[in-house]
Order: sequence, then C-alpha cells, then structure tokens
Amino acid sequence: MKNTDVTNPYIDVVRQELDPAAHLKTIEDELCAAIGKALGRQGEKVQRAISEMTQQHGQYMQFLHAQAYKDASESAIRYNDARKRAIQYRWELLVHRQAVGFTVDNHSVVHKTFPIGEALPVDMDEIKIASRMLIDMNNANKSNDENVSLDKAVTKKKVWGDQLSWWENVGRWK
Repeated sequence: MKNTDVTNPYIDVVRQELDPAAHLKTIEDELCAAIGKALGRQGEKVQRAISEMTQQHGQYMQFLHAQAYKDASESAIRYNDARKRAIQYRWELLVHRQAVGFTVDNHSVVHKTFPIGEALPVDMDEIKIASRMLIDMNNANKSNDENVSLDKAVTKKKVWGDQLSWWENVGRWK
C-alpha cells in the first residue's frame, strides 16, 4: 500500500487503518486489561475463601465458649475446607503473577497480602482440650481484663518452614 503510485482520495484513510503500530498498541492495551482482570478475579477468590475462614473461626469460638463440641467440630471442618481452598487459590495467584512477570518478592507480597492461619483441630478430644485451655486462660486473665484469642489456645506452633523460606533466609541471596 505504501509504495503505490495510485492516486485515490481514500488511500490515506486505508493507510491509517493499516498502520501496524496503532494496532499493536491496541492489542497491548487489551492484553494488559485482560491480565489485570484475571489477576483481580484470582485475588477475589482468595479473599472469599479467607472471609469464609474468618466467619467459621468466629462460629468455632462461639461454640467453644458454649462448650458445643459437636458444632465446634463441624465448624472446624468447614474452616479447614475453606483454608485448603484459600491455600490452593493463593498458590494459583502466585503462579499467575509469576507468569505475567511479577518475579521480584512475589511470594512475600502475596503471603503478606493474603495471610492464612493454621488449621483448627476437628477431633473431639482436641476440641475439648482447646476449650478447657481457653476457659482456663480466660479465667487466669480476667483480672487483667484480657481476652485470650483462639490462636493462642488452640493452634500449634509451626516448627518447620518450606523450601522457599529456607531459600530466602539461607539461600544464595543472603
């Protein structure tokens, strides 16, 4: 089109429509918008699962205080299911972000943005022990007017990290 000697009043309009630079910029903009929407939807999936975890955690606490152990166990099962989904969705978000180019500090940013707590005990004996510990700790702290959180009374301490935490702390960048 550019090297023709044909005189035509519409040739300039056709040349403008066939400009590859203009089309490339349009395609890049559409691609960036699609990537942003996909990352946003993945983040929303993680947030919904974490919100469900928070709701079930609150119900679990209520059941522990009421000493309704069967209901607490069912709530813990729902919490742990939501936790599994949240972990899976967060991993998918990490992979997705890595694929589109977020390579520096990707894991730490996502883990700080979407923290996921430890699993709750579902065994009746463990729930009864956690309930007794919670009641004992609350009774001991009543003079200080402090409420003991479930995390202190129920969750187990994580002793081992994963390969990424080892690599960040000991690996070649340190």
